[in-house]
Amino acid sequence: MPFFQQQPDFIEARQLTDNNSSEIMDWIIASSVGEYPLLMRSALLPLVIRTHEGDHEVTVRDWIIKGAKSEFKICKP
Repeated sequence: MPFFQQQPDFIEARQLTDNNSSEIMDWIIASSVGEYPLLMRSALLPLVIRTHEGDHEVTVRDWIIKGAKSEFKICKP
């Protein structure tokens, strides 16, 4: 039986800090394809992002992951 290896997708991830919320918001907006994922655009934290699993609050130290198809996921530290 032959075996095949699937190449992994490259992803981009950024960690939210106390000082980079504006940079994160700009990155999400610029990376968006189709549905608008940023629900709450404010200099105040937490951010609220729409993902395939539902709406998620992103707090300081959380990772925001952009998948190969420009979908966003949240990962707690």
